[in-house]
Amino acid sequence: MDFDPARIPYGRLLDEFWSAHDPSAGESCSQYRPILFVQDDEQERLARESRGRVEERLGTAVVTEIRRLDRFWNAEDYHQKHALRGARGVIASLRALYPDEASFRESTAAAKVNAHLAGDLSLEDLRRELAALGLRVEGGPRLTGIARAEPSPAASTR
Repeated sequence: MDFDPARIPYGRLLDEFWSAHDPSAGESCSQYRPILFVQDDEQERLARESRGRVEERLGTAVVTEIRRLDRFWNAEDYHQKHALRGARGVIASLRALYPDEASFRESTAAAKVNAHLAGDLSLEDLRRELAALGLRVEGGPRLTGIARAEPSPAASTR
């Protein structure tokens, strides 16, 4: 996910982060432990303040670590687009558009379809997002396919 502070305040991003997991429960494996990476002093200050508010609200210590981001690694391919990987027909449609793992992983369209399949984006919003990318979606809530949108006759006469 790319964070654009012009589109969403950092505080709101923090609120989403804290609500997406149980910050009082640690993981037994360091690979899956909850951690919040920050880029600078201001983000660190805001993150620590928000952690304090979460501790107050929960009445218990938060074990989620806050640490400076010094290097970024992509998750293994099998961890990418988890909801989408379970929809074989849909993923086949996207693979026709993004055949190699890198282009699939970086695809905004695949991310949007994954969000829809995970229940985080409505079909209407998905259709609007994909149309803006020059793609069309066929099917209902679970989708049946994604394809390049055909240019409209009006567009071809311009």
